[in-house]
Amino acid sequence: MSANKLSYERFTRELRNQTQRMAMKLRSNYYCRRVDSLRRAGPQQWWNEIKRLTGQQHQCSLNRLVDNVGGSENKQVLANQINSFFYSVSADLHPLDQRLVTDTTDSFPEDFIIEPYQVQCKLDNIDVHKSIGPDNLPNWIFRDFSFG
Repeated sequence: MSANKLSYERFTRELRNQTQRMAMKLRSNYYCRRVDSLRRAGPQQWWNEIKRLTGQQHQCSLNRLVDNVGGSENKQVLANQINSFFYSVSADLHPLDQRLVTDTTDSFPEDFIIEPYQVQCKLDNIDVHKSIGPDNLPNWIFRDFSFG
């Protein structure tokens, strides 16, 4: 190999290494700045920024449905989409064997009886900014469709 080719390769390696070090430093500064600002943010902003930084912009398929509701035919489409979503959640489950169900005519203590108005009150006050549960349903679904 010629001396010119060796010096060129060494020069390109040095430039590559400088570029990589600079990129690492800039990345570190960016994340430090972002994480530092998250310390002063509320939980909702914190999770939104964490999702954005990690590329997790997953949205529940029901989140944008309410924006598309217009006339009565659109409400029927919305109802069908919601119904399809609920069906897809349990579509892989086997039907319950009725022979395994025990007699439910026993009396229950009043502590275990929950009245519909109690459920309605809880659903009316649900925080729609909290994260979704294992059912992947946004909290606004429970709040907005809880009326009787």
